[in-house]
Amino acid sequence: MSRLTKTQKNKLDALCATKKKAIGYCEHCHRSPPQIQLQWAHLHTRKILCTRWHVNNSFCLCAGCHIYFTDHPPAFMNWVQTQRTVDQLTLLQELINRLPKIDYETVKSDILSW
Repeated sequence: MSRLTKTQKNKLDALCATKKKAIGYCEHCHRSPPQIQLQWAHLHTRKILCTRWHVNNSFCLCAGCHIYFTDHPPAFMNWVQTQRTVDQLTLLQELINRLPKIDYETVKSDILSW
């Protein structure tokens, strides 16, 4: 399995962002466009590829909530714990601990199955 290219990462980012924003509203404040701009947000940094595109690591937030949570990590963690189960959060942590290799087609398929 080869490393992901920048082009592959960009394609997966675009697919994941589109899929997540298709929810159509901010998962925190429940506002929707055109009053706000929706963004693809993450619990764990996008630098960690094994969770970057994982459904449990992804959220649809408006720009305001995204900025607020970036500036207030404890508030974000409190909110995340109402949105994800302990098992879902544990799975993310286990992935980070193992750092499995990433396969483009597998990740793409996973995103499309959300």
